[in-house]
Amino acid sequence: LIVLVCFVAAVFANTLYGLANGKEALYAGIILASFTGMAFPTFSAIKANNVDESEQGRIQGALYSILALASGIGPLAMRYVDHIASDTFLGPGAMFLFAA
Repeated sequence: LIVLVCFVAAVFANTLYGLANGKEALYAGIILASFTGMAFPTFSAIKANNVDESEQGRIQGALYSILALASGIGPLAMRYVDHIASDTFLGPGAMFLFAA
């Protein structure tokens, strides 16, 4: 349930960022985005509780490897979307709508 709340909050926050035309929408997006910080610790806890004690180090390493990969690929993908969509009607918000 917590992971679902985090993902739904991320979708709404990025949508608000992408469609924002004032400070109020950005502030609402920031408030919603604060809930997304619970997703990774929840994933870590679920995985650690469902594997044998001898496998916990490996599963944590795998999770952090995926996090590192996403942290590298995500900004590149967002920059690419910004580059190809900057001249469209979506403008600079296109990359956030893509992320949503």
